[in-house]
Formats: sequence, C-alpha cells, structure tokens
Amino acid sequence: MKKARYLLLTILIAFIAGSCSDSPTKPPVVEEASAKKQFVWEGLNFWYYWQDDVPELRDNHFESDQAYQNYLMGFADAEALFDELKYSEDRFSWFIEDYEKQEAAFQGKSISFGFSFGLIQVPNYGIELAQNDHNVWGYVQYVLPGSPADNAGLGRGDIFVGVNGTALNDQNYISLLNSDSYELTMAEMQNNTITETGVTVNMQAVTIQENPVFITKVIDTGSKKVGYMALNAFRSNYHQALNDSVGTLL
Repeated sequence: MKKARYLLLTILIAFIAGSCSDSPTKPPVVEEASAKKQFVWEGLNFWYYWQDDVPELRDNHFESDQAYQNYLMGFADAEALFDELKYSEDRFSWFIEDYEKQEAAFQGKSISFGFSFGLIQVPNYGIELAQNDHNVWGYVQYVLPGSPADNAGLGRGDIFVGVNGTALNDQNYISLLNSDSYELTMAEMQNNTITETGVTVNMQAVTIQENPVFITKVIDTGSKKVGYMALNAFRSNYHQALNDSVGTLL
C-alpha cells in the first residue's frame, strides 16, 4: 500500500514539475498597417454597397491577420488603398483627407477671398493680349458682400492677368491661384484687346461662411414683375434663409 502511495506521489510531482516547466505559447506578433488604412478597409468592408464585388473587401478573404495587414501596408497611403478598393462602376465615392474641413464646406465655411472667377485662354473668342508674356486671363464672376475681395474693390466683370507679380499662363495658373494671399494685376478690355491698367489689388484669404442665397430681388419691367434669385448651392443649414427669400418674391 505504501508503495502505491509512493508511486502516486511520484507521478503527481512529475506532472506538476512538467507543467511548471512548459511556458505558455505566445501568439505571434502581428505587424500592423496605419490606423488610417485600417479605417478605410474596415469602413468599406462594413458599409460599402459594392463590398461583394471587390474580392479584397469580402469577409474571410485573407488567410491570416498578418496577410491582411501586409495587404494594407502594400499601399503608399490610405488614399491609394481607397482608390484600389473602389469599385470600377462607383461614381459616387471619394476620399476625404480632412473630414472636418469637408463638413465645414458643406456648411458653407471655407478659407476664401470671397469671389468667384473664370479663366480664359487666348486666342479663344477672338480676344488678344497687349502683353505677350502670358496666354491666360481671368474675370470676376461675383463678389460676396463684406469679403476681402469686396473690401479690396473687386467687382463683377473685372479682369486680371497676373497673380503675385507673375503673368498667368497655361503652365502656372494652378500654382499661382493656389495661395492664401493675392496681388492681382488688373487689366481692361478695349476693342477685343486686353491691356494692363497698372493697378494691383491686394487681399488675404479668411474663413468665410457663405450664404448660398446670393441675390433675391423683384425686377419691375413696367408691364410685369419678375422674381430673380441667384442660389449658389443647396445647404441644409440655409433652408430657412432660402424659404424666407422665396417668400419675398411672392
């Protein structure tokens, strides 16, 4: 009986010793992609209308978590990943780098000079330029009241041919107009020829919240009255302003 007890005790000690000597197996360390890339994939995987049509977005497509992370890390940035995962027939989705800026734009807030302009390349419309150092000119379409452009004296129909001391052309107009400060070289048109006036207009961009109801007025033609409204955008936070403006035309 004692031998049996000794044998049982020996087995128990050996079992406990063996259990203590085996350290628990650690899970493999997974190298992870950036949080932005994971956000893009997870959002599209959960919400995307075409999720089933994009193999890489399907559930259980990747054989392991590391394979999934390796796929995400194979792209230069989150936008490149989004472009790859976007379904070929999707015309409605786009990548937003700064959602707060986008939300502000939806509410009519932006960093702006407060005027809209168009650009025309010579020789369109038979218009010539007195100076030959550029081939693009701009014209003011409208100016927001109280904006930097308005305070600088810009008005609808004004013409400019240079920005910050450099004449506009088809190679530089994008970079010149992508600035937070303008010194516009003004010009005028006579007999289809645009000539610099020697006047410059300076302004600094500021944060502006634009009321999209730009103009509301009643035009009296003598025999009839015509209601006129210029609406630059549909924005949810200006529905009441739009309704009120329509009411003044009735």
